Amino acid sequence: MTVLQKNILKTVSISLPLIGLALWAKAYFLVPIILLVIFLIIHRREINAIQRAIDLLPQRVKYLVSVAICVALGIGIGAYIIAFVTDIDIYTSISTGKSRICFIDKLKYGSVIDKETRSCALGDIQRGNNAIIAIGDTTKTVLRIAAIPGDEISIVDGCAIVNGTSDYEVASAYAPFHVFHNTPLRIVHLIGRYTNELVDSAFRTSASVNPQCTLPVKEIYDNYRQYTYSVLHKNSTDERIFPYTANNNGLQMHPIHLPSQGETITFSKKNRHYLVPLINKYEDKNISIDKNGNVLSTNNTILHQYTFKYNYYFVLNDNRTILADSRLWGPIPEYQIIGSTSNISQ
Repeated sequence: MTVLQKNILKTVSISLPLIGLALWAKAYFLVPIILLVIFLIIHRREINAIQRAIDLLPQRVKYLVSVAICVALGIGIGAYIIAFVTDIDIYTSISTGKSRICFIDKLKYGSVIDKETRSCALGDIQRGNNAIIAIGDTTKTVLRIAAIPGDEISIVDGCAIVNGTSDYEVASAYAPFHVFHNTPLRIVHLIGRYTNELVDSAFRTSASVNPQCTLPVKEIYDNYRQYTYSVLHKNSTDERIFPYTANNNGLQMHPIHLPSQGETITFSKKNRHYLVPLINKYEDKNISIDKNGNVLSTNNTILHQYTFKYNYYFVLNDNRTILADSRLWGPIPEYQIIGSTSNISQ
């Protein structure tokens, strides 16, 4: 066995346990650094032996070896960047159903390592951010982060109310509304600034008509609620909506609390109807609610509280008439947020 072959085996024997240690420690981003340090140590200690082995090679072979090393390093660095910093993938637009090529920024939120851990990131996932959501193994879509762990969120006339305020709602979110037939014309004209539809034309046709138009939900909630009402009335119910309770539909939803990782929540009449489905879906548990309202474990023991394993987020489409978001699925765990992008599904 040549000296060069011995050095290669030595490098592999030292690096594999360290790489395994790095993977076990969830420190994938340290692997290239560890390999570089190992290479420098081996090269420094065995430089004469390696040099002698290289000197025995013909000049053309030396050149090819140098090129191969550069190519291998380039491929390694490129693979590292693609795996942990950025990626290009295809996502499905919820509104149109069409697939688009999407640039995924994994560095902003950190790359998902496993269900509990992300790699280093430039910042936290915040309200109003857009995010690429992985639904199952194949489907990806782009939605807006409406609320983060620890928040309480409800939906009123399509507007996300987070911790009792509409301040976190985005101006680009919109939904269909009716305008009252007796709304003052000056208000009709103000509302008309936000839509291409001729709202005031209906007033000239019939005083009994409540014209429908598409309007920004935040602006309506903050300034014009007394002059409009959502197409889906407050007393209507949609069984698809999470959580399924009376008067919940695509534009109305009762308040729910978003669990955070390690948070222990006591079950109550107000929260058990949405926490139990969340736990069964994402926390790998199988609990139920009996006819008396008690939360039961698999062995029929009453559970009074539960400690959550993951952070949960509430995501919404800017087009509030489309239900393919947390109003349909419920809050999603953090590991389903795989990156950020500049595009939003419309």
